[in-house]
Amino acid sequence: MTAMTESAPYRRRVRDAFNRAAPMYARRTDFQRALARRLAALAPEYAPGRAPGRILDAGAGSGHVGEALLQRFPRARLVNLDGARAMLGMCLRGESVCADMERLPFAAGAFDLVASGAALHWCADHRAALAEMRRALRDDGLLLLAAIGDGTLGGLARSWRGVDSRAHVMPFPSPAELRAAVTESGLRVETLCRQREVVVHDSAEALFASLKGVGAGYLSRGSRGSRAAQRGRGLTTRAQLEAAMRRYALRHAWRGKVCADYEVLLCCARPD
Repeated sequence: MTAMTESAPYRRRVRDAFNRAAPMYARRTDFQRALARRLAALAPEYAPGRAPGRILDAGAGSGHVGEALLQRFPRARLVNLDGARAMLGMCLRGESVCADMERLPFAAGAFDLVASGAALHWCADHRAALAEMRRALRDDGLLLLAAIGDGTLGGLARSWRGVDSRAHVMPFPSPAELRAAVTESGLRVETLCRQREVVVHDSAEALFASLKGVGAGYLSRGSRGSRAAQRGRGLTTRAQLEAAMRRYALRHAWRGKVCADYEVLLCCARPD
């Protein structure tokens, strides 16, 4: 069995999770909007005759990255790509294509600028996705990448320890790991910075509901799928969920609310 075949069940689970989340997603995207603005600001200033003509937003979600880039480059042609068709229904501008980031349905060198915001960690094979983004770029093109870093939701992971044995936070790359993966794909990193984002919620219950509402639950990448593994470990009970929320609220309360920490890695790279 090939690695691509083994990852197919995981990609289906991600696609199904975001298709289910799409109706609620628009109400919970302040973080994604802020991230999109930061990523677009990373794009260099182009001379009028050299502004990007074709832009790909890979893992577009609800389209915030593409919209931010069109504000910078209003004459560009935007293509939104996402594996979840329901998410593409929220993209207000540009052409939409439903496909996987690991297998982009475009010719080599089809885009002047490829961008991706907070989507890489959902890929079954992030190295394959980066290689595909490099392939889709012109040799003088630009990659803008926002990735969620390994300093994200540490408090959430700690709150679950001792409550159950399951993983509840996705694995995220460190800055060094992201730089190595981007370089391995044939791109030269020009900028790589990390930024901390604190999101405030009314309660721990609101935080947990928000993560579920945007399809951000933990999904196993195992080729055996997560159902058999979850049956073996036991599904999380309501009592366990409430225990984790109490632990989180005790440790992360602030003026009657709770805070969640995110680390965002912003990368600008060009073909090597």
